[in-house]
Amino acid sequence: MTRSVYSHRDQWRGVASPEYYAVEFERVEEDVQKFWIELRHLLSGTTTMAGSGGIEGLVKNAGGRPGDEARYFYLAEMETFPYGFDATEELSGFSCPLAPTESRDPRSLFLEFEDKPPYVPHIAEGTNCTAEIEGKFYLDYVSKNPERRYSLIHGVGLSRQDVERLKDLDVTLIWSPRSNVVLYGTTVDIPNALRAGARVAISTDWSYSGSYNLLEEFRCAEHIDNAKWDDHLSGSDYWRMATEHAAYSLDVEKLTGKLEQGFAADIMIFRKRTNAPFKDLISSEVSDVIATFVEGELLSGYSNSFDPSHLPAQCSHRIGQHFICVDYAKYPSFNHEELLSSNKNAVPLFSPDRQASCE
Repeated sequence: MTRSVYSHRDQWRGVASPEYYAVEFERVEEDVQKFWIELRHLLSGTTTMAGSGGIEGLVKNAGGRPGDEARYFYLAEMETFPYGFDATEELSGFSCPLAPTESRDPRSLFLEFEDKPPYVPHIAEGTNCTAEIEGKFYLDYVSKNPERRYSLIHGVGLSRQDVERLKDLDVTLIWSPRSNVVLYGTTVDIPNALRAGARVAISTDWSYSGSYNLLEEFRCAEHIDNAKWDDHLSGSDYWRMATEHAAYSLDVEKLTGKLEQGFAADIMIFRKRTNAPFKDLISSEVSDVIATFVEGELLSGYSNSFDPSHLPAQCSHRIGQHFICVDYAKYPSFNHEELLSSNKNAVPLFSPDRQASCE
C-alpha cells in the first residue's frame, strides 16, 4: 500500500484545509465528451453505467434527478455529496467516538416521491473521523428508513462495527479499489466485509484517480488482494461484484445482471485463452473483448472476429481494431470523425496510459 495522501475527500477537493493539494479537473459538459466516456466503457464490455449525466444510445444509464428521469434507462439517486459540499464543516460539531444518540440525515432529492429510487451515495470516503461519522450517520438513516434500496460507494472510513451492519441493513458496498488506494493509501478490508456477510459490488469511480474501465479495475483489485489478503478473492468474485451485485445495488437484479431467460440480453463476449474463464477475465484487455451487446443489440465488436458483410450499416464505424454500431443522426452536434478529433487528448479508449497507479 502507498502512503496515504488524503484522509478525506474534502482535502483533495480543496475545501478542507489549504495545506492539501487540490486536484484540478475539468467537468464534462459536451455530448461528444460524454459519448467518448461511455464508449471507453462499452468497448471493455460494460453494458450499464451508474452516475451523473449520460448520453442515449450506448450503454444503459442509471441515475437521475427530479425532472430529468426520462434521460435514464434505470432511475437511481446517485448522490455525490450526501452530507454537503463541505462535509468536514457540516459535521464539525461531532467527534469520534460518537454518542449512540447522535445523528444527521443525508441529503436526498426524492424524499417526497412515493416510489423512491435506489439511493447510491458516496459515503465514508476517507480514513478520518469525518469519514467514520458519515458512515455511522448514513447507516443509522437507513435503519430508520427501510422503504428503498440502499448502497454506499467507497466506505473506506467505515468502522468495523458499521461494516458488520451492512448485511442486516441490506446495504451494498460498492468498492473502487484503485481510487481508494491513490487518494487515501488504503481501501476497504473486503475479505472482512465478506466474512461479515456484506454484499460487495465493484466500480471504477472517475478516471482521474480510478480505473479507465472495469477490466483495469479487476486487475487492480487482484493486485491488492494478492498483496494484502493472500489471494482471498477469485475471478468469479469480481465477476459477481460487477454483474449480479451491481444490479442489486440499483434495484434491477430481476432485469439484468445474469444470463437467464427473461433477463435483458446485456452480454460481454471475451476471448477464451484457457479453460478458466474467470481467471482469464482478470488478465483480459479491451482487445480481448470480442463483442458487447446491450438489450440484445450489438453495439461494439473486434473487427477481425466478424464478417463485415453480415453486419448492419451502422456497424461500419471503425476505431482502431474495433467497430461501433452507431446511428450518428441521433447526435446532431458531432459525427464519427468529429468524435475522434474532439477527444484526441481525452482518456484513451484502449490503453491505460496515464491511468492512476494501483500501488
